Amino acid sequence: IGGTIREIGKIQKRKSEYPLSAIHNYQVKPQELDDIYKSVSTVGFKERCGINGLGKDRADIFVGACGAVRHLVDYLNSDSLIISRDGLREGLLYEKMGYGIGNVTSDPLVLSVENMLKVYDIDYGHASHVLILFRKLFNELSEIHQIKENVDDIIYTASMLHDVGKLLDYKNHHEHTFYIMLNSLLSGISHKKQLMAAIVAGNHTDSKLKINLDMYTRLLTKEELQTVDRLSILMKLAEGLDRGLSSK
Repeated sequence: IGGTIREIGKIQKRKSEYPLSAIHNYQVKPQELDDIYKSVSTVGFKERCGINGLGKDRADIFVGACGAVRHLVDYLNSDSLIISRDGLREGLLYEKMGYGIGNVTSDPLVLSVENMLKVYDIDYGHASHVLILFRKLFNELSEIHQIKENVDDIIYTASMLHDVGKLLDYKNHHEHTFYIMLNSLLSGISHKKQLMAAIVAGNHTDSKLKINLDMYTRLLTKEELQTVDRLSILMKLAEGLDRGLSSK
């Protein structure tokens, strides 16, 4: 059933021309799920094989499976179906690592970020100090930036991962950082906040982020775009204050 739910997410993403590639944490609304079920249940197998996002290997069983998911969402009176990229195999792996009933990780975002820090061989001391500086600047300059919403997840993610692009190439590493952060599996953070953190981290150098962001920023409101701009300035200041990597 995990594969069925991911197929539902893929169909809706293609239907809405969703700009992000990540399926993890993507949300499908009940009405969207109803529309998908109606569209697949009113056509034959051949037509279902042509539905964008639906794999041919699932086209024969998808109607019943989709109907079951739809009934479950209705029964739970849920306001959204949140897609997980992980399934039973990943659950067994986490259990082997010591995570399970009675020992659920308190912050999945921290677990995801720290894993990326190891994979991309990031200078943990520098990243941590940039985070401290970013948070201090944010708090001290609150009357100037006037950001009222809770953006600490964005600040944390952008600060800790702003140098991941260096693994590919130092030159223009800020652009590599943007793409890596945007397309990595990060648990415990919404797609919107992950996108905002990727843009903020991509703006940490003096070089401009030369990427056409129009296809991505349509997911953000005018206020959220203003928040990204203000956080980007603070990100650049925080990085500049530890340019010598002294962490002092």
